[in-house]
Amino acid sequence: MNKKNRLNPNYLLRKLQNAIKISGAKKDCYFKSLIVFATLLIVFLIFNKSYKFDMANYKIGEIIRSDYISPIDFSVDNNEKTENIIKLRLAKLPAIFSIDQEVEKNFYDNIITLFSDIKKIKNNHSLSVYAKRNRLAKIYPFLNLSKNEWNELFRIINYEEITNTIYLYLVPYFRNGIVSSKDILTENLLRWGKNQSFTVIKYPNGNEITKSILEIITVDNVIEEIGSYKFQIDKLRKFILQVMRYYLTSNITFDREETLKREKIVIENTQPVKDNFFKRQIILQNGKIFTDKDKRIITVLNNFLATNVTVKRIIGLSLFILLSFLLLFFYIKKFAANIFRTNEAYLVLFFDFIVFLVVMLFINFLIGTSSSSFLSFYALPFSFFTIVIILFLDTNLAIYASLILSIIASFFFGYGIDVLLYGIVNSAFTIYFTKDIFKRTTLFFNFLLFGFLSISVPILFGLMKGFPGGIIFYNSISVIIGNLLSYILLISFVPLFESIFDITTTFQMIELLSGEHPALKNLTLVAPGTYQHSVAVGNLSEPAALEIDANPIIAKLGAHFHDIGKVKTPNYFIENQFNGKNPHDKIGPLISAKYLRQHVTYGYELSLEYMLPKPVRKIILEHHGTTFMKYFYKKAKDMFDDGKIKELDENEFRYQGNKPTFKESAIVMFADRVEAQSRILKNYRYSTIKNMVMDTLNKLLIEEEQFSNCPITLQELYKVANSFIKTIQTMYHKRIEYEKQNKS
Repeated sequence: MNKKNRLNPNYLLRKLQNAIKISGAKKDCYFKSLIVFATLLIVFLIFNKSYKFDMANYKIGEIIRSDYISPIDFSVDNNEKTENIIKLRLAKLPAIFSIDQEVEKNFYDNIITLFSDIKKIKNNHSLSVYAKRNRLAKIYPFLNLSKNEWNELFRIINYEEITNTIYLYLVPYFRNGIVSSKDILTENLLRWGKNQSFTVIKYPNGNEITKSILEIITVDNVIEEIGSYKFQIDKLRKFILQVMRYYLTSNITFDREETLKREKIVIENTQPVKDNFFKRQIILQNGKIFTDKDKRIITVLNNFLATNVTVKRIIGLSLFILLSFLLLFFYIKKFAANIFRTNEAYLVLFFDFIVFLVVMLFINFLIGTSSSSFLSFYALPFSFFTIVIILFLDTNLAIYASLILSIIASFFFGYGIDVLLYGIVNSAFTIYFTKDIFKRTTLFFNFLLFGFLSISVPILFGLMKGFPGGIIFYNSISVIIGNLLSYILLISFVPLFESIFDITTTFQMIELLSGEHPALKNLTLVAPGTYQHSVAVGNLSEPAALEIDANPIIAKLGAHFHDIGKVKTPNYFIENQFNGKNPHDKIGPLISAKYLRQHVTYGYELSLEYMLPKPVRKIILEHHGTTFMKYFYKKAKDMFDDGKIKELDENEFRYQGNKPTFKESAIVMFADRVEAQSRILKNYRYSTIKNMVMDTLNKLLIEEEQFSNCPITLQELYKVANSFIKTIQTMYHKRIEYEKQNKS
């Protein structure tokens, strides 16, 4: 394996897939036990942080029903006082402005360009003085000079000297800093809460000076001061001032990064103000309103108490978690053992549990620390957990696992019956509606539907407990947020699960049917005839699969990809021969058979490279089974009889793939043969099509015995055949022609 392949993401993904497939029953048992132990450990660690003080269920605005006394000494950060101190210190911190040297350079470059143009036009003897003035006035419209002033400008011999003179006038001002307007400077200061009358000017060499705002000179001040200077060529005063006014701009810029950096230092160096509470002190008083400040106090106390875990609590918590998982795995052993024969299924369940528990811990953290009271346990993503199990494992298992998870969540959030009921209801709606989901694009609206239906739970408990309307509304919003969070988690993790565990979901197959997959795009370019054939096979396979309760998406997807191996030698297949030339005419039958056989193996290699779903890979490998290439064998037999070939092995003319092992694969094999035969029919009468389809079935089923390894019945094969007949009639737009009946 070369270095390029080792860095290929698909290659690395296949290595990861192989790594999780541990061979051998003993190793497999160890691996599954490790997964169970890791899950139990993570659940315990999460629960260990969830110890709640008994008044944590209060909502902001509720009346406190009894006095609560602190069991320990502790302190709470007073955020308001700390923020006020920080605001005062930041207001006293001056804003930082920097000298921009590029402004000075640009000014000098503009002056040089100006005098260069003047000199060039002045020396253009083909122009009159009037024409020279007009041309310069068009190029530099800001120059508003009289006729005499233009003439005086043209009399100058050394423009470099006047350039240097202007620059020397301005050097001191550039060094000290110029602003366009003090109003703009003041606006910058006020925007950053700097109401002081001084600021800091930072120079490129690292030096800094503190200046009063009054000391910073504006562009207008510079023009005014230079206008009072005594010029060597006084007649050019107006010209020089016009040039300065036009090109002179502010070279002081607000240094946002440096200002923020210094403000951050001030914030980091400010020690938080703390409110101290002592053991047996009343921290919540009966009859008062529960405030945001009270919530912060309770949160700090909860976090402190969570670190003081007793032995009894550890034992009780461990037994509860162990019992919950024992119930789940007893169910798996009794009713879902066939699903969990592979490590992939255990890993999906493991990761699903862990993702949910981590999100549960995160939501608990937000509830305990955020001042926003609208977020509650109703934001838990039960629908995410449920739909993952449905997609990858089993619907019945999703029902049982969701019940276990709802119990765990209710224990986590203060043994609340409302948490338990919400988990059951939300999971039930998810299970009921998920069966109709086929596209990821519809998921968003489905999760919104789950949310709106599940709002009934917070409304029910809110009315029963007499909550204010605001709290009921906030809990309802939490339900919507939780289901949208489930949607985000699903679109984030499901593709990852699909890739790592090599498990195909309906979503993945629907996306592959869009025609945007690179393998199909390459097929349309290299072998367009094969692509059209594959689409036609898909059109035959999909309705046929529906007739026998097989998966129509797998059948159609397998049909679209079954011949991708033909891209290697497209011209050796008749559907891609558009110029009347057949390369098989110039080669021997053994080589022809080899070219035909290799499209199966090469197609399977491509399916591994593109990480196609497992059923599709199997269809590619099985769509020709072990069928016999009679035409090329007969051609070789004639050559053998004539002595042109010394040896003749029938296996050289037989496909080396597997026979179909599942219904969808059998349908694609049958459809592939029927579609090819339909193209050479002389007419498309009902009887002609029927005879062709039934003859093809007879050859595959009886003569070639291709369906011997497939759990498809004879009755189902006849249903598939009848479906093909109807579809072919539709494809070729032919009416059913009934044979004339004899009058009797």
